[in-house]
Amino acid sequence: MRESLVRMIRRFQTIIAIIVFFAIFALCWKTTNFQLSNIQLSLWGKSGFVSYLWNTAICGLAISTFINSILYIKKSNRIRWKWFSYSMFTLVSLALFATGFFNLNWGLIHIWSAWIYFFMYPLVIFLHTHLNRKTLHLNDWRSGILISIAMIVIPLLLSSSFEGLAIPETIHIIFVIIWNLKIAFK
Repeated sequence: MRESLVRMIRRFQTIIAIIVFFAIFALCWKTTNFQLSNIQLSLWGKSGFVSYLWNTAICGLAISTFINSILYIKKSNRIRWKWFSYSMFTLVSLALFATGFFNLNWGLIHIWSAWIYFFMYPLVIFLHTHLNRKTLHLNDWRSGILISIAMIVIPLLLSSSFEGLAIPETIHIIFVIIWNLKIAFK
């Protein structure tokens, strides 16, 4: 009974965090009138009212992914070396939280945390999936590998196609959300 309640709350908070994130994404896009092909998403968090909304959405998404990852790892009996998965998913959640907490005005702190999040999240998913390849179901292993590869390859391929990084960053976020929905409903 308690486990099913926790699972329901985890799924609910994941879905709510995603809906709130996309609502704020749409509001920021409409309010600022920035062209997504010419900016990076961090510009929304630089100053003004929109910055509070955007940075709060990023921090909320980070907290949601952290909770979702920790509860997924804890629940699964197919994950070996849980300490490694706990550590790595905590690191990328902290990097995403720092990206939202320290806006672009903080300079290198924001840039480094954003790059750590961008490159480490797919690597963490890949390592987590690869290290547990013998114990995960084939479909879980395959989807983890494909999501992690697509999460890094597609945004990197598109990064040279646009003047700004907002479209590759948005695609990266969509893969993060796909991963979180996958583990929330596991």
